[in-house]
Amino acid sequence: MPAGVIPALLTPFDEGGAVDFEALDRLLEHLVAEEVAGVFITGTTGEFVSLSLDERTQVIRHSIKKIQGAISALVHVGAYNTEITVTLARFAQELNADAVGMLPPYFYGMDEEALYQHFGAVLKAVSLPVYLYNLPQCAGKEIPLTLIARLKEEFSHLAGIKDSQGDIGRLWKTAQLGLPDFEVICGDDESTLDALKIGIRASVTSTGNAFPDAFQAVYDAYLSGDEIAASAAQDRLTQLTVVCKAGCYVSMYKEALRLRGVDAGVVRPPQRQMTSEEIEELRQGMTALKFI
Repeated sequence: MPAGVIPALLTPFDEGGAVDFEALDRLLEHLVAEEVAGVFITGTTGEFVSLSLDERTQVIRHSIKKIQGAISALVHVGAYNTEITVTLARFAQELNADAVGMLPPYFYGMDEEALYQHFGAVLKAVSLPVYLYNLPQCAGKEIPLTLIARLKEEFSHLAGIKDSQGDIGRLWKTAQLGLPDFEVICGDDESTLDALKIGIRASVTSTGNAFPDAFQAVYDAYLSGDEIAASAAQDRLTQLTVVCKAGCYVSMYKEALRLRGVDAGVVRPPQRQMTSEEIEELRQGMTALKFI
């Protein structure tokens, strides 16, 4: 995947609960215009657990067709069983996605051997680049470093891992595995600058849907060698995550986009819409940070 900001793409819904493809087009047009590096399709922020298999394939197909290679398409194919994960990975490959990513199966506990068999089945099924996705606070399990090394030894197209655990030490340890052609992607907004400092060059982020410029400011300052400006940009980004209550409500990102002039639809239950009081609090916070 290219270096830079990769928003974890929201899935817009209409008031009746259907996927809103017109709103999805607006969101993708916005992100292409912002020159993000790519999008992570039907991931956690994309409310994938609320989508049927047919809906997921529709969103994946529509998104890849819409961006037409203007930015990279990383498709999340993780599911609660291996068959669905393999099916989605093959589907993404048929559509010429740039890569796929996958959470471990969630809900059930499982040991490292079970995870190896699951991930291995997907890696055997496709030849495009595959990324693991470490999010133990939602998946209920961490992807062991020993398993990452084992899989990479067997499957050269295991291209990396998106790590959203929020532990810079874990990011460093993963990078220190020294695996060939293996990319660690930061999935924690508050660790963006620290990740850059240890050589990580990409961020997959929910907040990046509405605020790709906040991340780009950190990247631009750090890569130009201006560490003072980079630190200031990270401070502003960290304050923004507080304003957006990062990770709490998908609706927060959709409302933030609306406040910045992009209608990205609404959320699907059991997610809930924000109250008018919450929207006003968000507006005030964004105004104070000069994002609107």
